[in-house]
Amino acid sequence: MISRTVLSCPEPPSSSPVAHSRAARRSRLTVLPALLTLVVVVAACGDPDGVLEMASERAAPAEDASTLPERPFPVPTGPHTVGIREIHWTDEDRLDPLTSDPEDSRRVPARIWYPAEAVATTETAAYIMNMDEFAGVAALESAAHVRSNSYLSAPAAEGTFPVLVYHHGGGWPRMIGTALGEELASHGYVVFSIGHDGFNQSTTRPDGSSTVADAAPFPEETGDLLNDALASWDFLEARHFQQWVADSVYALDAIEALNDVDSGDPLAGRLDLERIGMYGWSFGGATSIETLTMDDRVKAAVDLDGQLFGKAAEVGTNKPFMLVKASAVSGLPTSEDPEEQRRIDEITAKLLGMVEERENELIAASSGPWHLIEVEGADHGSFSDFVHLTPAGTGLEPERAHTLVSNLLREFFDLYLREARAPLLEDPGSQYEELAEPRGRGTP
Repeated sequence: MISRTVLSCPEPPSSSPVAHSRAARRSRLTVLPALLTLVVVVAACGDPDGVLEMASERAAPAEDASTLPERPFPVPTGPHTVGIREIHWTDEDRLDPLTSDPEDSRRVPARIWYPAEAVATTETAAYIMNMDEFAGVAALESAAHVRSNSYLSAPAAEGTFPVLVYHHGGGWPRMIGTALGEELASHGYVVFSIGHDGFNQSTTRPDGSSTVADAAPFPEETGDLLNDALASWDFLEARHFQQWVADSVYALDAIEALNDVDSGDPLAGRLDLERIGMYGWSFGGATSIETLTMDDRVKAAVDLDGQLFGKAAEVGTNKPFMLVKASAVSGLPTSEDPEEQRRIDEITAKLLGMVEERENELIAASSGPWHLIEVEGADHGSFSDFVHLTPAGTGLEPERAHTLVSNLLREFFDLYLREARAPLLEDPGSQYEELAEPRGRGTP
């Protein structure tokens, strides 16, 4: 069964006026949580009390700070110490159509994990570096004490390193891929995690201005499950996806400028721009595949459980890509009325069929290597930090999920960016029983 978890309601955060009460919003989620887009796990969208919840009914959000350990993330296994820093870019050539400010230039924040020199301190960077950025998002306070495995502004290691660009899931912050980003950086990649304002938890920029997408209200529901789902797809395509892809391309431009020795950046000259890969979770996975098909700078891409948007399925690519999918679809609505449940099941099957058809179209239109791997027992959260923050609701056991997904990513990029062998891609099932039936072309 094809997997995709659901999604979303990209409404303004609670710091802006909203038309419905929290109770009304919760009610909506019981009806359409898994049918709206099948791409994003957003527990309560603009409801700050749901930020660390999964859309899955099995997930248990952190009730208070004591329920989250200070260091929930696995220690990176690579030979490099991991440094971390943040950067905030402004695209002066593009206005932000998601905010109501007519003169608001589009901002593109990024968190960077990179191979670093060994450091003397044992004090690692906070998971949430600036709580002011998430003003009004109360649930993130439960993670305010959480530490990463990275060292803030640690000196960059000598040498040049391939670059990976990561895109978070819709409705979630750029740090939601911390565990995977740190692991890849420890193995010699510089990872840029791009933030997409207007469809994440950020509410406030460093200059105090608002990121709230108050100019892009989500379409009103009509009560027709199928038509509401399709309308949400159209909305995400027109209002958010195009901005995410533009953010992605702009980030590549900014990374090139950063690498110039005259930029004065600590990473200048250390980025191998001939070896750029891209990966993302959910909506970010679709963004990665779309960018691969349209920008020659990206040499390979991975979509972690994300429904395809854009033109990728029509145009295809001659470059390597990998689609990694969960076997379980979480958060699907249910009904005690047998007839209503039958209707929900029919609509779900139709929508999932449309998602799978798009994947097959991408494969048919592409001439390069591709890999399609379904992870048995995983659900949508298994490909993000939720596997560590809310392990009860993400399918696979946390350590197993992290090891499996991080190894898939590393071997894929090692193969296509470093020309290294990739034993896991040669025979995934021999190493992980959860990967028993992969499909692909060009597997080494």
